[in-house]
Amino acid sequence: MLKEIDSGNKSTPALVWAAKSVRDGNSAGLELAKFLVEKGADVNAVASGIDGDECTLLRLAARAVLEGKAGGLELATLLVENGADVDAVGKLDGDECTPLWMVARAVRDGRAGGLELAKLLVERGAKVNAVGRGRDGDECTPLCLAARALGSAGGPELARLLLSAGAQLTESEKDELQGVIDAAGVGG
Repeated sequence: MLKEIDSGNKSTPALVWAAKSVRDGNSAGLELAKFLVEKGADVNAVASGIDGDECTLLRLAARAVLEGKAGGLELATLLVENGADVDAVGKLDGDECTPLWMVARAVRDGRAGGLELAKLLVERGAKVNAVGRGRDGDECTPLCLAARALGSAGGPELARLLLSAGAQLTESEKDELQGVIDAAGVGG
């Protein structure tokens, strides 16, 4: 549950609720979001949860993609195309990460829209080496998640996308995953 939104635009609080609605699986939130963005709502608004976690609307949209919710990809695309910060780190539901990290998880988990959104985020300059932390406390890069998805649909393409944009495994990830990437032939 969100408790406050800091923005001077009167449409922004409603946009936060529209994004949360999409994340929760209510497709009506997408139509409201389109209307509010057209009216000038702040696409970089930050929502605060009761537990003190904060995240952006793009982070909520990326979470909707991860959870396979209808409208998540379209909401994320709308936000990015209207200037949303593709690298804003958000913390919500135990994850602390960028939208790219979240959609790399979506690809790993076989969710529709994850690869498409990853392409858009990388095209818009998302930091491909940003480390995210999952609920379990484990930290990893989007490339680490892609390497763990190499046997799944979208995994090899995501790995190639990230590598072509300069992604690298961290030193701790190399021991586990460099051989997997090399064996899959996606590194070159």
